[in-house]
Amino acid sequence: MKTALTISRIMLLAIFVLPVSAEPGAPGSDVVFNAMQDEMSRSLAELKLPEASQPYFISYRVTDREEVSISGRYGALTQSEQTNSRTLSTDLRVGDAKFDNSGFISNWGNLYQGAVPLTIDDDYSALRRQIWLHTDGVYKRAVEDLSRKSAWLQSHPQTDLPPNLAPMEKSVQIAGPTSAKIDVRGWENSVREASTLLQEYPLLQEWQVDYRATRILRRYLNCEGTRYEKGDVVQFLEISATSQAEDGQRLTSFRRFFTRETDQPPAGEQLAREVRQFGKELTTATQAGKIESYTGPVLFEGYAAAQLLSILLAAQITPAQSPLCSEEWMQQQLKLGKLTGRIGRRVLPDFISISDEPTRRNFEGKFLLGYRLYDEEGVPSQDLTLVRDGRLMTLPTDRQPSTKIPLSNGHSVSLTSQRTAPGVTNLILKSSRAKATAKVVQEMRKLCLDAGNEYGIIITLLESPDIADNYRWGDAEDQSDDILPPVAIAFKVDAKTGETTPVRGLAFEEPSVRSLRDIILTGKDDQAYNLTQSSYVPGIGYPATIITPSLLVEEMDLKATKAREPLPIIPSPLAETNVH
Repeated sequence: MKTALTISRIMLLAIFVLPVSAEPGAPGSDVVFNAMQDEMSRSLAELKLPEASQPYFISYRVTDREEVSISGRYGALTQSEQTNSRTLSTDLRVGDAKFDNSGFISNWGNLYQGAVPLTIDDDYSALRRQIWLHTDGVYKRAVEDLSRKSAWLQSHPQTDLPPNLAPMEKSVQIAGPTSAKIDVRGWENSVREASTLLQEYPLLQEWQVDYRATRILRRYLNCEGTRYEKGDVVQFLEISATSQAEDGQRLTSFRRFFTRETDQPPAGEQLAREVRQFGKELTTATQAGKIESYTGPVLFEGYAAAQLLSILLAAQITPAQSPLCSEEWMQQQLKLGKLTGRIGRRVLPDFISISDEPTRRNFEGKFLLGYRLYDEEGVPSQDLTLVRDGRLMTLPTDRQPSTKIPLSNGHSVSLTSQRTAPGVTNLILKSSRAKATAKVVQEMRKLCLDAGNEYGIIITLLESPDIADNYRWGDAEDQSDDILPPVAIAFKVDAKTGETTPVRGLAFEEPSVRSLRDIILTGKDDQAYNLTQSSYVPGIGYPATIITPSLLVEEMDLKATKAREPLPIIPSPLAETNVH
């Protein structure tokens, strides 16, 4: 089984202390900033190939990351590690703001080229040398990319190409590092105990508990004078497991907890309750009956409501401008969001409005993962009304202009590759047609009775493809490119009696973004869900928050999943000692 937390093993202290630098942000006191600034000034003045232009724009982003990673399986720890790293990302452009080397993909290296490592010591000479050598290589590639882009456009003429870099005013934001204490031994015990508790559920074949605490300090500098320094601490806890029904269908489920600043993931008795609820939920789903097909109302509750908005809305409104690609197959992988061309048109019912509020720090006492005052390019972050009365009003943008939105609104997010991209921050749904959860269920039952359906469907969790793929033993026969993943946890609600029964084995039949327009009612159970939002770069996401109530969709088509895997020849050894 793959793991997302593979880092070189080193010894951990009982308490991991994330230190604070002295006098953060004082002029001239930061060796890293000094090295960035000095090498940038030299490159702008001297970096030039014969018959090629000098850089007109350079930005450096240096990221310090200190991380604790702990994993457990089957009641034992499989990983407990601490790493310190520092990386450099460079945006260097030749040409001019109207036409430069950016926005053109000639190979996957242009897209996935990662940040390069820097020394973690604040050694001016070592930093200068590494930044110099990296900048030299980036400049040479930029000159080549500009030449390739110009040649490609001669044979593939484009109309109404926007400029490549939007203007912005200089800004300086120094928030400084963040300190935190992580009780490593305590979390080792929590992870071990959580993975031990799942032994009580013998139908679970594999499971894993992952904990990660990350302190990040980002320094940014560009040649226009914009500079920022900001620190953050994020903790992540994930419980995942897989099982098989009697007919061989594989079921995977998960629970994720993202916390920020002083918020903490569940631990101790709270974590034990979460683990037991999780184990019972997946066991119940594994033993549930299956449904071959369904057409009718579907109620998305809890995390599933956030997943629906994440996939059908947030992922479909960026980027505002797609990069040019030299190969058609690359263009197919880097499609514009399905809603980016629908500004001014209806994408949701008229009783729903959606805002994106990066400056909102918390919701009902919970720190929001998307909170920021300025984005990864140093642009002040603007609160946006994305959808007003069902109509799409604007899109999140960075400094890459589009034909419809020429300026950045401060929504550049940092991806795990070297790139930045436009993205959502704190997505908030507001409804003027909301009812208590019980009344929403009653409305669904009424729709079923009117349509002659015996029952309606409530979905509380969709699969996470990265988790499902890790647990799958072989290639599933019915894997598809459907926009929505299969259902992980669902229930059918008897239209007459209201009785709720678990069901399994459901996937969506030709889902599309038009399903959002079929929402007819929302609950009053708004919750904030910190999650990883997918970007337009395949396989790469970024942290964001979605605040939403339950969502009742008038009609959706569901089908039975067909993928099956051979059952184990003999049962789990835990089945001999545990019966649930």
